[in-house]
Amino acid sequence: PLRTSTASSTAAAPSPRLASALRRQGGRGPSRAPATGSVLEVAGLEADITGLDKQILKGLDLSVGKGEVHAIMGQNGCGKSTFSKVLVGHPEYEVTSGSVSFQGRDLLDMEPEERSHAGIFLSFQNPVEVPGVNNTDFLRMACNSRRKAQGLEELDPIEFYGHVSPILKDMQVNSSFLSRNVNEGMSGGEKKRNEILQLAVLDADLAILDEIDSGLDIDALREVAEGVNLLRERKP
Repeated sequence: PLRTSTASSTAAAPSPRLASALRRQGGRGPSRAPATGSVLEVAGLEADITGLDKQILKGLDLSVGKGEVHAIMGQNGCGKSTFSKVLVGHPEYEVTSGSVSFQGRDLLDMEPEERSHAGIFLSFQNPVEVPGVNNTDFLRMACNSRRKAQGLEELDPIEFYGHVSPILKDMQVNSSFLSRNVNEGMSGGEKKRNEILQLAVLDADLAILDEIDSGLDIDALREVAEGVNLLRERKP
């Protein structure tokens, strides 16, 4: 079965190892109580693999408040990644029962791109390489897509550089990162840092980090934990 534990932060679903790192990193600064208000409400969620009639999620309940982090734990194959993919609308899974509310909206009635525009972010266990696609172009297009959905003006290349530069500085990411292709030739740690950079640029309201620590050594794990906690402090 899935098990959940709760602490104060803004991301979701790290492994116990990352959850421990998040607590240690968060403990270095002033403590902050979770803010009030529900971000995600899951009730009686059941889901099958599309076309196979194989049930994976069996009546899952979860409530995520603003400013919280939930570490979702369980044995391999129990449905942790399935739950993440169901939340973002992956077509491989079909919801058969239950409800999911995100910031008061019926999440299950929204298309995958609408969920992203609304502020849901999912990182990958194994981020794919995208040869020929520049990081700057990728980040700007993703950022502008969400801004457009929010009724904000899109950023031109110069404006976007001004927008992303403070984020790079705060996250201690070298600006040369922007000139590289998306995840191409990156180490495991660099790929995961790139995921956190995407999360920061999109300014997501709900971050689902699917084994974000997978394949990382202790130094890279610390950097990822610091990045997640930094984003937590940036959110109002």
